[in-house]
Amino acid sequence: MAEMKEETLKVNGMMCNGCENTVVNAVKDVEGVIEAKASHQDGTVSVKYDAAATDMLFIKMAINNTHYNVVE
Repeated sequence: MAEMKEETLKVNGMMCNGCENTVVNAVKDVEGVIEAKASHQDGTVSVKYDAAATDMLFIKMAINNTHYNVVE
């Protein structure tokens, strides 16, 4: 059964729409992610995901692998 969650993460380093697209595409590649939106102006990424299929660790790793950094 799907357990939908939504979280917003602070992310350092995004400066433009291209940065947003890079982060969003990486997050959407994580199995279980339903939706992702990024804002370089706010320095945030909002993620809606199925907690039964993935967790925030994998989502944060995907962001960090793009060379942008999740603020813990």
